Amino acid sequence: MDWDSEDIRKQFFGLINDSKKFNSSILEEKYKKFKEDHSKLYEMAINSVMTNTIQNSTRILEMMLNSREDMINGNSNKLAADSYIGNQVAHEFVYPKTGVPKNEDIIRAINELKIKTVNGESLE
Repeated sequence: MDWDSEDIRKQFFGLINDSKKFNSSILEEKYKKFKEDHSKLYEMAINSVMTNTIQNSTRILEMMLNSREDMINGNSNKLAADSYIGNQVAHEFVYPKTGVPKNEDIIRAINELKIKTVNGESLE
């Protein structure tokens, strides 16, 4: 299946709503294709219900879909989209607990990632 953003959104929110009513075997059957094609989003939706973080997961999904649309429309590339999402998530969830890193630390990390990406190295 060729998933567009609206299909993903419908499946994600349907899964959230259904996971409040149905057990995991029913969900896995009903959302089998979505789970196969978008396993991380499937897990994010399920986990957001279990941990009562639906609003956070919704914001992350919307950031991801907006970045995806920007890439499809040629307004962005994968690195820029990934950086944007990572930066937004960090500001919302990480930095309030750890503090914002210095600009030179961010620049150093970005340069290290670029080098690893160009060289085909693992980012782990």
